[in-house]
Amino acid sequence: MTIHSLDEEYRAARGAGVLVDLGHRGRVRVSGRDRVDLIHRLSTNDMRGLAPGRGTENLFLTNKGRIFSAFDALCFAEELLLFLPGADAIPVIEWIMRFVFAEDVTAGDATAEIFEYGIYGPEARAALAAAGADPGPLAARDHAPAPALEGVHVGAAKALAGAGYRIFGPHEAGERAWWHLLEQGAAAGLRAAGPETAEVLRIEAGIPAPGHELTEQWNPLEAELRSAISFTKGCYTGQEVVARLNTYKKVQRTLRGLRLAGDEIPPPGSRLLAAGAEAGLVTSAAFSPALGAPIALAYVALEKSAPGTAVEVELEPGGRTAAATVLVLPLV
Repeated sequence: MTIHSLDEEYRAARGAGVLVDLGHRGRVRVSGRDRVDLIHRLSTNDMRGLAPGRGTENLFLTNKGRIFSAFDALCFAEELLLFLPGADAIPVIEWIMRFVFAEDVTAGDATAEIFEYGIYGPEARAALAAAGADPGPLAARDHAPAPALEGVHVGAAKALAGAGYRIFGPHEAGERAWWHLLEQGAAAGLRAAGPETAEVLRIEAGIPAPGHELTEQWNPLEAELRSAISFTKGCYTGQEVVARLNTYKKVQRTLRGLRLAGDEIPPPGSRLLAAGAEAGLVTSAAFSPALGAPIALAYVALEKSAPGTAVEVELEPGGRTAAATVLVLPLV
């Protein structure tokens, strides 16, 4: 894997495109004739209309309406592939299989069987085209075979630095695809980037991540994940709680961005203060080269969440603070 400095990688991401190895993320294969019906009944989004080549972002919630796992569900003729934003597929598999009784459904860990890369940046599609891997326009989480890479698929994904695509296929095709994309995509400015760069881009884009914004501490309306929820599909685990929060406007906090004064990056878990009272909690933070300042994602009390609101971020528990401004997402 080609290694560049963080500064080089970031400039490539913002100016052209970067290729990121997402092998650390979990991938789950769901098969059996009842697979779509079961995942539809367990998850927040509508799965019934998915045909092969289509996909959707989705969530599993606890019975208290809290976030258990986010995932992208991609439909194939004989299976669903669930792409997770975090590392561990096993809890998700166990979650699914808990609800299998008479249904013909099997969920298994496909993490080691399927490679996954991301291509991000304003020239991401041009890089795919230069590599002969552009399948044409893709909406939402739709996917299609990559023309020049046998067995490899390209899918639309959450955008970092302006655009986002998922490249995936059988593990044995991964190394060949990596070098093909880098060598041919170089004409469009594509280069490799590591997890540190991807994390900065994620925070700038305001995308929630497991262990940070996606935990059982928060519900999906607080996490601004309405696009992963159908409010008309009927019952799913946690549906009554989400419906009540939505109908009666009971959401008390919301995910926002912060721009901090100074140069210190607050640790996750740092409290937000407004007029001496607690006003939220930092969940992720990094230095943004684009803004030239530390930035953070935070769950902010609704009454303090308006863009431009001034708050303080605790840099030490009960001690030093940094001034910060609340911003809407994405930050860049």
